[in-house]
Amino acid sequence: MLHHWSSAVQQLEKGRDFAVATIISAGGACSPPVGARLLVLDEGTIVGTIKEGRGKTHVRDLTLRVIERRCSHRARVSFCEEEGEEARTDCTGETDVLIEFVEHQDPILERIFRGLNQIMVEKRAAYFISELSILPGEWSPHSIRHALMDTGNLRIGGFPGCLQLIEALHGRGGLKSAQVVELGGWEYPVFLEWIRPAGKFSLYESSANTVLR
Repeated sequence: MLHHWSSAVQQLEKGRDFAVATIISAGGACSPPVGARLLVLDEGTIVGTIKEGRGKTHVRDLTLRVIERRCSHRARVSFCEEEGEEARTDCTGETDVLIEFVEHQDPILERIFRGLNQIMVEKRAAYFISELSILPGEWSPHSIRHALMDTGNLRIGGFPGCLQLIEALHGRGGLKSAQVVELGGWEYPVFLEWIRPAGKFSLYESSANTVLR
């Protein structure tokens, strides 16, 4: 994952816009893992990887449209029955993909990407939270709100309730490495990623979608 963030920082330093596609929920065994990412540049270069096939091509094409329109988008993409594969009964539906347009003059996103890159280099633990203010199928010209918090004093971006969310999930044993979370009283669900250096933190098991009330 380090190359995602280092490439993002490099593009920002060059003054180039790009887009980031993130798998936020899976549609069965054929889907890429939740949290998988592609960074796509304006000329079509791909950084990162998800499952090969028509689904990946569709995501790439949508990502190029995001750059062209300068709007973020949330899409449902099927990775089932790729060409040359037999139909699988454990591939249950479409995959939810958040495709974010990154404008190179956005100071908050630049700080977040630099912070993520540094956290990965130094192998620190952190939480990366993205507000899912875009419904599936929607396009939005507005920036997606993020929060980056490490286990020290790093705080970049954010919105009310971020710390309470982390505490609630830890307390209920419901924290996974990547998951959609709905919290009672919040306007929007969030996509929460727990960045954990290997072997340093335990992983609490829960369903992929946790609802706290």
